[in-house]
Order: sequence, then C-alpha cells, then structure tokens
Amino acid sequence: AHRYEREVQAQKDGILAAFDTRRIGLAATILGAGRSKAEDTVDPRVGIWVHRKIGDSVKAGEAIFTVWANEEARLAEALALLGQSFRISETASPSPPLVHRVIEDGSS
Repeated sequence: AHRYEREVQAQKDGILAAFDTRRIGLAATILGAGRSKAEDTVDPRVGIWVHRKIGDSVKAGEAIFTVWANEEARLAEALALLGQSFRISETASPSPPLVHRVIEDGSS
C-alpha cells in the first residue's frame, strides 16, 4: 500500500476549463508511476486519480486529483505540478472532442 495520500483541490468555484496533460504525466513519473528511462522501475502502489473532466462544474475545496505516493519529497514535487496543471474559468468553454479524427487504412 502507499504511504501518503493527498488531494489537489479546486481553489475557486467555476468550470474546469483545461488540463495540462504534460504536467500531469510528469507528476505521475515523479511519483514513480511511469518511467523516464527504460531501466527505471514502476511503483504500482503510486498514482493519480483524476476526479473531474473538462467542462465539469467545480466548487472550491472539491478534489480535482487524489495522489498516492511512497516518498514525501516526490509527493511534494508532484503536488506542486498538479496544482498548476488545470485551469478553472467562470464561464463554460466548449469541451474538446473525444475523437479527434478517424484514420482508415483504405483497404476496405
């Protein structure tokens, strides 16, 4: 089991307008849930749970992420990144499409 569990919470009411997925992925790697190099090990006890999706209404204090970690220093670094990895706006913006485009191989 993990040693530490923390939430990253919305700081204000509004609409979840954007995620910085690069920062979220980097935070996961820092925790040990991903690899920077092929020889790095993955810790299956750590990770990030994303509670909300773009376009969701959020209230101040509601969890955006839950973070599980085994090292306090890695947790602190991941929390700092995750705190900067989303934007809350006052008005709704269009959600990005779930499917950007379909690529067909043309063999049918």
